Amino acid sequence: MIDWTAIRTAYKVGKLGTISAAADELGIHRASIVRHINSVEEQLGQKIFIRNHRGYQPTEMGYELIEAVGKAESQLSLLISLVNFQGTRNMKKVMAALFISYGLSACTTPSIEYSYLLSETYEYIAADDCASANWNLSALELYVDQAPKLAPAIVYLKAVCLEKENKPIEAAGQYLYLADTYPESEYAYRVRTKVSTDN
Repeated sequence: MIDWTAIRTAYKVGKLGTISAAADELGIHRASIVRHINSVEEQLGQKIFIRNHRGYQPTEMGYELIEAVGKAESQLSLLISLVNFQGTRNMKKVMAALFISYGLSACTTPSIEYSYLLSETYEYIAADDCASANWNLSALELYVDQAPKLAPAIVYLKAVCLEKENKPIEAAGQYLYLADTYPESEYAYRVRTKVSTDN
């Protein structure tokens, strides 16, 4: 079984550089810090620190561990913030946060994740809930590198929300950007159709 307490302790040592600093921050005895580091090294079968006069210097494996744990900690903090912000009124958003933060690769693929978010965004816009729609659009931006086709959809839907929020100038700017940047997309076609209809 993975000892997450020991891994977190090792992460703190790697970030702070010394056992004393990690012990002070975590509020535990230095002997416990050493035991945790030994435990992690036993689990990995490799050294994660080199002990020298400057403190604890991470090995290559140590740096990989620090990077991985740092990302996980940031993602968990994001998730907690989202849960606190949303409360329990909309658990769909909490699930979306889980998708984004952890990938849930065993259960989903990125295409399923962003398809879910995009579909939900249309529902929010239809319900005039642009706050929720914009939240989803920000989340969708994380998938643009994997799915470039999302980029014009995001711009278009942001413009639609701006119109609904009575911000015609900002909306027009988004529409112009869409038409100039993604002229071959279906969303640019929608904009051209909209302009010709309005005129």
